[in-house]
Amino acid sequence: MNIHRVSVLGSGSMGRQIAAYLINMGLSVNLINMTAQSPEELPLEPLDYIRNPKNQLLFRPSSISQINYLHFSQAEQALKNSDMLIETIVEDLEIKKKLFKSLTRIVSAKTILASNTSSLSINTLSEVLSSQQRKFFIGLHFFTPVHSSRMVELIANKETDKSVLAEVEVFVKEILNKEVIKAKDVTGFLANRIGFYANHEIMARGEAKKWPIPMIDAISGAYIGRSKMGPYRLSDLTGIDVSAAAFNYYSKDERERLFFQKRSLPDLLLAHQYLGDKTNGGYYKKKQNQRYFFNGETENYESFVFPELDIFNHLKSKKAQDNFEVIFNSEDKIGTFMWESIRNVMYYAAINVGYACDSYQDIDKAMVWGYNWQWGPFEIWDLMGYERVKKRIEDEVGPLPKWIQERGQAFYSKQCEPQSVKLRDDLIDSVIWDHDQQSQFVKTSEQVLLLIICTPKSVITPGLMEDIILAIDYLQTNAVKGMVVANLQKNFSVGFDIHTMQNMNHLQLQKSLNMGQKMVTKLKHSSKPIVTAIHGHVLGGGAEIALFSPKVVAAADTFIGLTEVGVGLIPGGGGLTELADRVYRSHMSRYETKRELFSDFLTVAYGKVSKNAYDALNLGLLRQTDRIVRRKQDVLRSAIAEVEFLAKYGYIGEGSMEYAVLGSDFKAIIEGQLRNWLSGGFATEHDCVIARSIADVLAGGNVPLGTIVNQKYLLEIEKEQFMALWNHPKTQERMTFWMKNRRPLHN
Repeated sequence: MNIHRVSVLGSGSMGRQIAAYLINMGLSVNLINMTAQSPEELPLEPLDYIRNPKNQLLFRPSSISQINYLHFSQAEQALKNSDMLIETIVEDLEIKKKLFKSLTRIVSAKTILASNTSSLSINTLSEVLSSQQRKFFIGLHFFTPVHSSRMVELIANKETDKSVLAEVEVFVKEILNKEVIKAKDVTGFLANRIGFYANHEIMARGEAKKWPIPMIDAISGAYIGRSKMGPYRLSDLTGIDVSAAAFNYYSKDERERLFFQKRSLPDLLLAHQYLGDKTNGGYYKKKQNQRYFFNGETENYESFVFPELDIFNHLKSKKAQDNFEVIFNSEDKIGTFMWESIRNVMYYAAINVGYACDSYQDIDKAMVWGYNWQWGPFEIWDLMGYERVKKRIEDEVGPLPKWIQERGQAFYSKQCEPQSVKLRDDLIDSVIWDHDQQSQFVKTSEQVLLLIICTPKSVITPGLMEDIILAIDYLQTNAVKGMVVANLQKNFSVGFDIHTMQNMNHLQLQKSLNMGQKMVTKLKHSSKPIVTAIHGHVLGGGAEIALFSPKVVAAADTFIGLTEVGVGLIPGGGGLTELADRVYRSHMSRYETKRELFSDFLTVAYGKVSKNAYDALNLGLLRQTDRIVRRKQDVLRSAIAEVEFLAKYGYIGEGSMEYAVLGSDFKAIIEGQLRNWLSGGFATEHDCVIARSIADVLAGGNVPLGTIVNQKYLLEIEKEQFMALWNHPKTQERMTFWMKNRRPLHN
C-alpha cells in the first residue's frame, strides 16, 4: 500500500470531516484552505470545528496537532509530497476544472487525484488533465457524516488505470475501514441517484394529492424499509438549495427527465430564503420546542403532530416480511401510496442495473450503507414475493428491463430476513455448540474458545446469559488457553430485551437478575483469561459484560454506556457495582474516592454514551489496560491474540476483595446535588428517585462511613434497587412510553 500522505483540498464541511477521519485512521494529512484571500487571513474556524468534541470528528482531541492546515498558496511542497489529493470544493464544474488544471503544474503525473463530487461527471472533470494524469484520476465520493457512514463510491473515468482502482479499493477497505461501491460515471453516480429519485417522486406524488408534509413523511420512512427520516426532513438536513441544484442536474439529463418532474414547492421556499436547517426554516421550522410545517397553499407555517394512521397498527410485526405483506395487499389510499413508493423505486433501480452499476446487489448495498435504509429495493422485492411483484409492476408501470424479464428466480437464494451471523470457517477448529438465534461456541486451532453472540438485534436474553455461564464453566474445566466473547453483527449488544423484561413476572425477573449477576461474577473472577471484543453500540447489559471482563479489545468506533435510566431503571446486572468496585479497590484518598464516584454517578444518571472508545476511557467505562484498535474487522483477531499473550505469560485472575465504603457520607453529597436539580427544574421527582438508587449502590448502601463490604454485598443492593424501580408505576410508564416512541419520558 503506497497511500500514506493525503492532502484534502477544501476546508468546508466535507473537507474537514474527511481530514479528521483520515487522521483517525493514522494517515498524514494536509488540509488546504481554498477560500481565504491570503495566508494571513487563514481562518481558524475549520480547526476549531474539528477540535470541538460536540462534533465527534476526532477520536482524541489532541490529534488536531497532526493536521497540517495550510493556505493553497503555501501548499505546493505539501501537495508534491502527497500520495493522494482529495478535492472537496464547491460543487461547480468550472471551478473544479480550474483547480485540477492548476494541480497539473504542481503534482507528479502519478499522484492519485480524486474528486469528492456527488454529481459532476468524472470524465468531464478529467478533460483538463494530461493523458498520463487521467490514469490516476478518480471519483471518491464520501457520504456524510464521514465518521459513521459505512461506504465510499469509487468512480473511474474512461482512462483510469485498473491498478489505480485496485489500489484505491484496498486503501478504502483496509485503511479507511469502509465498504466500496463501484459506480459508473452517470448523474448522481449510484446511491444519490436512487436515493434522490426515491425522495423526489414521493414528494411529487404527495404534493399532487395536496397532502400535508408531515403525513407524507410519516408514511415514507421506516414503514417502507428506509431510514426513519422522511424525504422532507432529509431535504431540510441536506439543504433545499442543494436539492434544487441536484434536481437541475437530473432534469437536464434526457434519460432522466420523465422521472424528475418539476415540483413548485421548492421554488416557494427558496423565494422566501427558507433553505432548511441552515436557515430559519425549510419544509419544517422549529420554534420554542414546537415544530411547524410549511403549507404550500397558504405559504405559512402551521403547527402539527405526526398523524397516527390506521395502517400503522398493522405494521408492528418484528418480521419485515409481514409488514410488507400488509402494504402489498392494502387497498386504502395510504397503503396504496406506500406500495407505489416501493414499486417506483424497484422499477427505477431495475432500469439502472447495467447503466449506473454492474449488479443489483450494488444498489441494495449502496442504499443500506449510504442512505441507511433497512432494506435495498431488490431485498424488499424478494420479501414481497418475486413473481407477484414482477407481474404487478409490469401491469401497473410497464415492461421491466430484459435482464429481469429473463430472470426466473428471486434475487437472493436465502430469505432476506436477518440471519444469525456466523464465524468464518478458517477460525473454527471444532464446534462445541451452535444455538440458533442465541450463540455459537467454538474452539480455534490455537485452543482459544470463541463465544459469539447471535441473538436477533444483538439483545441480551436469558438463554444467552445461560450460554455464557456454560461457556465459562467449559473454559475452567478443559485444557484451553482462554476465551473471547464477541459479536459479528452491527453492534456488540444493545442490552437486555426490554420487551421480554416487561412481560416477566416478579419471580422471573428475580431469576433473570440472579443469572445476570452470576454471569458477570464468573467473567470477572475467571482463573483463565477472558477477553471481550466490542464494537458499535455496547449498551446496558452489553456494557456490563464488557465492564466485568478481565480484558476488553474495543474498536475505535465503540459507543458504550449504562443507559437504563432512559426507561426509568438502573443497571441491574452489576454495572454500578463494578464501577464502585474499581474505585474502592484503588486505595485512593477519601477526596479522590468521592470525586471518582461522583463522576460515575453523573455518567450513569445522565445515561452517558461514549462518543468513541477513547471517550469511554475518559468516562471510566474502559480501563487504561484495555486495548483500542482502529478497525472493527481487526477486533476479533486482536482479542484472540490477547488471550494467547495473557495465557503464555502467566495470567492471574482477579480475586474478591473487601474495602471500606463511603456510605451515608456519599449519599449526603448526592442529596445536595438533587436539591439543586429540583430547584432548577432540571429533574423530576422520579428522576431523583432513580438517582438515589444509583447513589445507594455506589455508596455501598445506607451505612456509616468506613463500613467494610465486598462486591457480593454491592450486587445485592443493586438488585434490590433495580426491583424497587421496576415495581414503581412511574418506571412502568417510562418503559411503556419508550417501547412505543423510542425516546425517554420524564414523568
